[in-house]
Amino acid sequence: MPRFVEDIVRNHQLATQRIARGLPSWKGTLDFMATLKPLAKAYEEGGDVTAQQMLDGFKAALAEVRSKVPEASEKFLPMEHEDLEWFIQELDGWDLAYMEKCPDIIEEFNEVLDRFYDWCNTNRWWIAPH
Repeated sequence: MPRFVEDIVRNHQLATQRIARGLPSWKGTLDFMATLKPLAKAYEEGGDVTAQQMLDGFKAALAEVRSKVPEASEKFLPMEHEDLEWFIQELDGWDLAYMEKCPDIIEEFNEVLDRFYDWCNTNRWWIAPH
């Protein structure tokens, strides 16, 4: 997704407000990219990574988000959390059959992740790039 100046300014203001209240600028850190980044690279390069291993990596990312992000455990999410909800629903729906028939699962994940990054920036969750 494109970056807009308005979003950058708003996110900076949110971080500044948190710091002014004595809070860290981020609510927490999500570390799933430490596992997914090397897996995805090896998968794209035709390494020893299977579709099942990639699926396990995606499901582990989803499990981390569910365990750390309080909004991820809500049954019904308001519109402001639609990008979080999309991340959850997409990864929840992926299975081995879907992985194997998908022409470019890494590109699919990048699209899901792109929207999730936007949600995380606004809601102050840091996705560690590792």
